[in-house]
Amino acid sequence: MTSPIPAAALDEALSIIGTTGAGKTYVAKGIVEQLLWQDHRICIIDPLDVWYGLRTTSGGDQPAFPVVVFGGEHADIPIEGVDGGDLGRLIAGGSVRASIICTAEMTGGETAKFMTPFFEALYSRNRIALHLVVDEADAFAPQNPMPEQARMKGAMDKIARRGRVRGFRLLTITQRPAVLDKSVMSMNKSLVAMQLTSPQDRKALQDWVKGNADEDAARDVLRSLPKLARGEGWIWSPQLDVLDRVTFPSITTLDTSRTPEHGEAVVEARAAAAVDIEAIRRAMLRFSTIPDGEKTSHGARDALKAVGETAAGMAQQVKDAEERGYQRGLAEGEALGYRRGQALQLTRMRSALDALRIDEIPAGSPVPDAGLSDQVAVTAAALTRHRKDAGPAGNDRQQPDRRPHPSAEASAEGTLNSAARKMLAVLDTSPPVRRTWTQVATLAGLKARGGHYNAGRKALIDGGMIRDVGGLIEHAAPTPGARPPATAAEVVDIWAGVLSGAAPKILRFLFGETSDGLGTRQGSREWIAEQLGMQPRGGHWNAAWKELRDNGLVEINGTTVRLHPAIFGGRS
Repeated sequence: MTSPIPAAALDEALSIIGTTGAGKTYVAKGIVEQLLWQDHRICIIDPLDVWYGLRTTSGGDQPAFPVVVFGGEHADIPIEGVDGGDLGRLIAGGSVRASIICTAEMTGGETAKFMTPFFEALYSRNRIALHLVVDEADAFAPQNPMPEQARMKGAMDKIARRGRVRGFRLLTITQRPAVLDKSVMSMNKSLVAMQLTSPQDRKALQDWVKGNADEDAARDVLRSLPKLARGEGWIWSPQLDVLDRVTFPSITTLDTSRTPEHGEAVVEARAAAAVDIEAIRRAMLRFSTIPDGEKTSHGARDALKAVGETAAGMAQQVKDAEERGYQRGLAEGEALGYRRGQALQLTRMRSALDALRIDEIPAGSPVPDAGLSDQVAVTAAALTRHRKDAGPAGNDRQQPDRRPHPSAEASAEGTLNSAARKMLAVLDTSPPVRRTWTQVATLAGLKARGGHYNAGRKALIDGGMIRDVGGLIEHAAPTPGARPPATAAEVVDIWAGVLSGAAPKILRFLFGETSDGLGTRQGSREWIAEQLGMQPRGGHWNAAWKELRDNGLVEINGTTVRLHPAIFGGRS
């Protein structure tokens, strides 16, 4: 059904205001549906994770609009670790016609850090008509911002005041117009006013009236606001001579923003419009290479988009292949040299132990289940213990020179830290397995952040002990006789042993560990929760999915979840 808001009003800045539960987001979804039917470019900022229903019809069983969801619980593409500026350039470049940027899983500080460069890059690059929908707009452009929000507010303010010439059509939604930045509020040419009970918020509406509308006409509107029913509101566009009190029509997509009544069965999204996730990821990589300060014309952007998958893409593939060949040769050479150096150090230290007649590590006896680096570390530790047991220098003068060779001391100081050894042990299989850094850290019992982890990662890279293959890493030179890679069932057991909370239970279910045999499963998160007897909400549930996504163990396409092939480790 067509929205009762005039199309001309949607071509200018518009705000929807109303208290919690008035139906603001529902009305906004009706507007967006109309714009999507007309194939307009749309970007929705969603801090509540309630807009993904645009992908599904109201009954939950048919696909609707192919809107790409970035971030949040229902993400097609997670945005943890993504630079907001890169995503802003992607949206501005036109590669994605309809998108949702979900910040629901971010803290306030993380939101400001991500959305500030996003808004800045979007404003800097956009030159094509774009409907920018900002839900809970006062969170992004507060009247009295915290220090970390000031720059984000400034970026939003610039889009509101100057964005028209760059193609922006701004639609803001807020339940607290009193705390929305006055500059943003004043730029609205039209307004949808729904139930509003707070005197301060009605005062904010009066301030807008003074600059945009007839104060006599405002009296009836202001008096009626506290008594408006859910889904009812005023459409007010002074420039178009429109002031109508209406009940807004039903939307055609799944209402994922409505609070269910007691005992009501929530309609689940059992189908969703498909999106080309891999094409979007390739586009993200392409736009992330364009510096913020570079001025690219409209024609140049179109040309980049047109040839990105052909000539330019082929040239980049050739360049990447050459670089991979160079890096592989370099890594293998460095790894061979490193291992030969370790072997030489081990031989010298064992010779020193033999000369000192120390029996703690018999010469020629390998350390059980340890790599060459571990043998060097243990041997060096034995020498260090012997030096401590030798007593004061004065008591040692009648004894033979018991000091270890200088090379032993150097090797002890240069031993890998425990984080590096643990991560290398995870990868030490023959043939080698390939994993992401996050996966390796998790399997090694580490957090993929912090100085200890970063020092270990740097040591492995600098030492040429790992090799990067298409974004995954593998052991550059596995220990002779290293264990074979685990079977699929063993891999699941390993992951289940290192994950926390509900994540192992979900992982085993998706793998299909049942009494009637093994077979991978797939389905919506709501269906999985039902099968496991869990509630598909709350911190316990969300934390499990975040852990699975962070480690690349699940693949989400629309509402369908399945195990990601990367869980089993790509093999060379």
